[in-house]
Amino acid sequence: MSREMGATTISPLRFALGAMIGQEDLQRLIKQLNWTFGNRPQVHAAQSCGSYGWGSAGSPYLHGIMFREVAAGAVTVFETNIKILPEVDNIVVGAACEFSGSDTGEVHFTIGAGSATVTCNAAQSDTDRSTTIATSSTGTGWQAVTIQVERTAGTADAQLLRFRIQDEAIGAGALPEPLGE
Repeated sequence: MSREMGATTISPLRFALGAMIGQEDLQRLIKQLNWTFGNRPQVHAAQSCGSYGWGSAGSPYLHGIMFREVAAGAVTVFETNIKILPEVDNIVVGAACEFSGSDTGEVHFTIGAGSATVTCNAAQSDTDRSTTIATSSTGTGWQAVTIQVERTAGTADAQLLRFRIQDEAIGAGALPEPLGE
């Protein structure tokens, strides 16, 4: 009993001995898989440090970035560039600081033309504080990032323990069609 040949069968005359049967553009395949599964690079920059007095109780990490005297103003502690994809609506920035008493400080994030400030005090010590910056103000593509710390009150030891810059999670159905090269 013979079987009927399908209309979409590839002609055997298209193949040559030793030739590749198929070829796949790996970059295009990766883009397709990222689009299908909603994978996107999420974290652009992150740093975590140990607190100033970790002593024998903690791991020997780098000590936190110290906040300067009140009169010093904002001091730049980190600069880099990040690539913001066009489908990202917001960038989430966060910081955790260690303060004591009534001391307070601010961590200023500038990304492209946008900026945001995270305020830290003793009541929130070692607690992640975050806010968002809309990409409509930062721009997309490669953008310069600057992080500055500023002490606003007090003189006791105070450190920036952690900071992060990441894409806000992209909801299902918000992803664009995959880009072709």
